Amino acid sequence: MKPISSWPIISMLWAMLGTIVGPSSQEPDDDEGHALPALTAKQVEVFAYCGCTDREIADLFMISEPYLLDRFGANLVTMRARRAYDLRKAQFDMAKTGDGGHAQMLIWLGRNELGQSLSPQQPLEAEPELDAKVG
Repeated sequence: MKPISSWPIISMLWAMLGTIVGPSSQEPDDDEGHALPALTAKQVEVFAYCGCTDREIADLFMISEPYLLDRFGANLVTMRARRAYDLRKAQFDMAKTGDGGHAQMLIWLGRNELGQSLSPQQPLEAEPELDAKVG
């Protein structure tokens, strides 16, 4: 099996570092003329691919979640789907080649990111609705 390349991780870390530490040019971007940090689709995509939540990205750039979702909603969805695809592909590639290099990490990510488990569950019956009890 070909080892997992580290260049996407390094590129992502440089982008994050540049966003957090680098100079932030302010530009009037909202309706009232308040200065907002310059935010590009590429930056949003990098953070979404890293697994950051909408709240974390919005807090980092000091904007509201609705503004982030209105402006970059499609980018967020696309990059999170790409992240899930890349994880599944890495799992499949490792299973196909039989190399146990990073198997534990892929298992952990699969369980936590993709909702995978060791034992597939059968569809459960819906819980019956019971009357509310007082006291």
